[in-house]
Amino acid sequence: MIKKLRRKFVIINMSLVAVILCVVLGMFCFTRVHAFRAESEIAIRHSVHNTGKAIPEEDLPHLFERFYRTDKSRARTDGGYGLGLAIAQTIAKNHRGKITVVSAKNLGTSFTVTFPVSKEKESA
Repeated sequence: MIKKLRRKFVIINMSLVAVILCVVLGMFCFTRVHAFRAESEIAIRHSVHNTGKAIPEEDLPHLFERFYRTDKSRARTDGGYGLGLAIAQTIAKNHRGKITVVSAKNLGTSFTVTFPVSKEKESA
């Protein structure tokens, strides 16, 4: 039960970020959730894409570090505390999943989380 709730947290967190980007910053965002079979395992993939400003290439390797923010001034005029992606990645890894990010100028940014779906009994 707890595992399911944690996976839901990651998906809801990513969806909320998409909504905030759309409403507050006026970006075009979309989310996509689908199931697929890969190497005899069924998985669920959730992607969030926005057409806003790209994340600088030098920041991409650090996005999942705790307290990392692309705003070097550490001012809280925009953005969060730098914990959301670190928490989401930890949850994903604990459930044999992964989160990836791709960002390119003029194309926007995509975050994707993938969780394998197993028939094993969920533990608390």
